[in-house]
Amino acid sequence: MFRKLCCALINLIIFLSASLALAAPRKLPPIVNAKPVHLKLSTRPLKKYNSAKNQSKITVILDPGHGGRDAGATGRFGLKEKALNLQIAKLVKRQLESTTSGRLKVVLTRSDDRYLTRQQRINVAKRYHAKLLVSLHADTSKHADPCGVTIYTLSPGGFKTISQRWLANQGKLRGLLREAGLKDSLFTETLTGIASDQVALASSTAGKNILAALKKTSKIHKPKLIYADFWILKAPHVPSVLIEVGFISNRSEAMMLNSDSYQAKLAEAISLGIKNYFKL
Repeated sequence: MFRKLCCALINLIIFLSASLALAAPRKLPPIVNAKPVHLKLSTRPLKKYNSAKNQSKITVILDPGHGGRDAGATGRFGLKEKALNLQIAKLVKRQLESTTSGRLKVVLTRSDDRYLTRQQRINVAKRYHAKLLVSLHADTSKHADPCGVTIYTLSPGGFKTISQRWLANQGKLRGLLREAGLKDSLFTETLTGIASDQVALASSTAGKNILAALKKTSKIHKPKLIYADFWILKAPHVPSVLIEVGFISNRSEAMMLNSDSYQAKLAEAISLGIKNYFKL
């Protein structure tokens, strides 16, 4: 018993000695032949990160509706929708390219009177990794009174359906998930929600900006965005809006839409809305 007590006491003394040695301040070795260090501060201004040279171009797709054997509607004074859509799209392209200092790359799905399938139009947006797709159309009615601009975006239900279809094709991702032991259903549900929300929000924001600009120059048929399931709006990877520039079945509006001056006003307003969306 006495021996155990002595051993414990010795161990305690060793422990306390070691602790005091660690706690005691250590003397640092003297600095010999130390040379002063002089810091040189640059007076050159820093380069701006958000300068035009440091940012890549934003691609916008303009889609003149109809074309070729698909003439679209024919309105008053023989005004053909496919020709009107193309003319306004070209004016918008010219406006955007001339007022954005090269920040925007504008691509037309068709630049002449040719027929394109719906999928071919969407494929153009995919190929150019577009940040916005704007489809241009003209409205018509059995009645002579309706007039004004309407802007459509895809309905929330349409976003969910198309996003699910797109995600279902991502075989490689699904394979990696299985290897990691994660459930496909959880992944699909999560990413579907994220993709739908992001595209829906961006499409709505773009549509509201364009509509706000058009309200200053044109009559408006519907004062708010309208949800629809048009095929051209069903690209899950790119925000999309469809603009009905007016009713060619309305006599006075068809007359305006057929004039160069009003077409220029429409193009300028649509361009302004697109620039405001991208904050250019």
